[in-house]
Amino acid sequence: MKYMVVAHQYAQASFDFALLENKIEHWQSMLEFASQLIHHNRLIKKLICNPIISSDDIASIFIEISDKKLDCFFQNFIRIMAKNKRLQILPNVLERFIYLRSIRELIINIDIISTIRLSTDQIKKIANVMTKYFPKYKIKFNIKIDTSILGGILLLIGENIVIDGSIRYRMERLTAALLKK
Repeated sequence: MKYMVVAHQYAQASFDFALLENKIEHWQSMLEFASQLIHHNRLIKKLICNPIISSDDIASIFIEISDKKLDCFFQNFIRIMAKNKRLQILPNVLERFIYLRSIRELIINIDIISTIRLSTDQIKKIANVMTKYFPKYKIKFNIKIDTSILGGILLLIGENIVIDGSIRYRMERLTAALLKK
């Protein structure tokens, strides 16, 4: 939880700067690149967590590996994060940055989770209903398959709204009701 608060602060600062400079897309792409570098490169993971290497050296190596894909402002951002030993939360910063951008651009991300692959017609029906509920927003759908819900459908709307029509949820409610009696 602590890291999410810190990640949000870095995301807010980077988003505010990107907005001011009118470079939101550019900053998001640099955050994506840097996050991928951390996420997929074992040597980078070890480097940023190494207490022996100075933060200046960590930042310099990170920037050098980035091969000019990061502008001077983002390089400074990396230096600040390295100095504060926060580079490992860069993927969380990206996640929060995207969230802030979606709020700004009136975009809602909806995860449609089911146990089987939904047909195009079923997805269209869900999209039509969601469009009626959120007429001012652009909606991005992410289709996922998760057999742990046992059946039915689960909608995760933004960060706070859950519509749970899964069989697992119904079984949990039934179990709770039976245990009460």
